[in-house]
This record gives sequence, structure tokens and C-alpha cells, in this order.
Amino acid sequence: MATNRDALLQAAIQCLQERGYANISARDLVEVSGTNLGAIGYHFGSKEALINEAITHNIREWIDALGALLRRHVGQGGGLRAALEELITTVGQHESLVTAFFDALAQAGHSSELRRQLAAHYEQFRNDVAEAFRPVLDQVATSSDSQTLSTLLVAVADGLIIQRMLGPTHLPTSTQLLASLRTLSQLADIEDA
Repeated sequence: MATNRDALLQAAIQCLQERGYANISARDLVEVSGTNLGAIGYHFGSKEALINEAITHNIREWIDALGALLRRHVGQGGGLRAALEELITTVGQHESLVTAFFDALAQAGHSSELRRQLAAHYEQFRNDVAEAFRPVLDQVATSSDSQTLSTLLVAVADGLIIQRMLGPTHLPTSTQLLASLRTLSQLADIEDA
């Protein structure tokens, strides 16, 4: 049996995905959850704290989905290519999570607690990505460490997600992306020479 706290959290998640952060009122949360206004204060302290917890729940779900995608592909033949391909094709299936993620980033500028929570989730995700790539890096001659590679891959994934949301028909294929990363590496080698 769901508690009032659980009902409010699920209502906040639903409202975030349907309305976005800025368009949620306390009355919306009460209506969707079937609770009362006092329950918000009792269980979360404020509407903002409830919504921030729902945001971090959504972010964790999104990060877990990306981590699972990466773990499925890394270490297999063409692992990074397959992971990029799946990221590009499936991000549209998680549009409500992606939208909640961007809402969270926008609100993090106004809430140090939310910023701290999101930073902790991001750090965990970078660590998960680094761990997934550590065995593969041991097989190639490289001076890159897995943590730096992880930061770069997360930045590339974030950029692809933004571009996919804004203009899905303009994204390059995974093959084009990997070729461009190779070109970027070669350009860096030329500058270093």
C-alpha cells in the first residue's frame, strides 16, 4: 500500500513529465496524489523540496538507462559505435525524462541543494562510465585515463541529446561521429607536433 509520501513523489514525477518544473502548483500535486496540502509540508517540507526529489529520481532513472545502454555495448565488437547508435535512436523514447533533466538543470541555478544532488548523480554516472571503459582501455595503448574519457563521453552524449531534442533529423550517424572523433584526435596531434 502506497503511503502519502510515495503518492506525492509519484504525483510530482508525473507532473514534471507532463508539465515541467515551472508549471506545477501545490494544488496540482495534491490533486494528482489524492492527498492534502498539509501532507506536502509534513513529508517534504515544501513543494520545491518535493519537486527537487522527483527531479533527482528522474535523473537517476535517466542515468541508469544510459549506464545500462553503455554496459550492454562496451567490450563487444563495435561497442562504442553500437552504444552511440542506440543513444541516438532511443533518446526520443525517453523524452519526458530528458525534458525533466533539462528542467532540473535550469532550476539548479536557483537551488544549491538541487545543484548538489545533480552534481552527485553526475559524478556517479561519470564513475560508472569510467568503470565500464577501464578494461577496454587496458587493451589499447593510450595515455588517457578512464575518468577523463568518461567526462568526454558524457559531454558528447549530453550534446547529442540536446541536438536530438532540438532537431532530430540533423544528427550524424554513429560512424560519422566516430570518424569525427578520430579527426579531432589527429588535429590535436598536428598541433602538438
